[in-house]
Amino acid sequence: MSNDTLTKAERRAAVSRNIADALAKARAQRAHGDHRDPGLNSDDPARVAHTKAIVVVRELYVNGKVDEVKAFHAELKKQYPNLKLETFYQVPVEDGPAFYQKAVELAQTVGLRK
Repeated sequence: MSNDTLTKAERRAAVSRNIADALAKARAQRAHGDHRDPGLNSDDPARVAHTKAIVVVRELYVNGKVDEVKAFHAELKKQYPNLKLETFYQVPVEDGPAFYQKAVELAQTVGLRK
């Protein structure tokens, strides 16, 4: 059955079931000792820092700091000449903490963070 043929009440019920299933899964994970943040979902500090750096870069971009983001990307391309760095995701994960620090410094420089 496609969404076009469902009534409004049936769509609401389906969404409620999906939410209930997701909550039940999260409760089961916590009951089994998995207390990780599902948004970051990693025990590796370098991976967490890398993910946070990506978030800061996105925040800069969304707030209109496109030229600054492009300059930051060019700086990283120089730092990793052996990688054909097309996206920020390609920055090595093991360099996550340094990547995050530079991203936050840029955000502070442009006034996006204190």
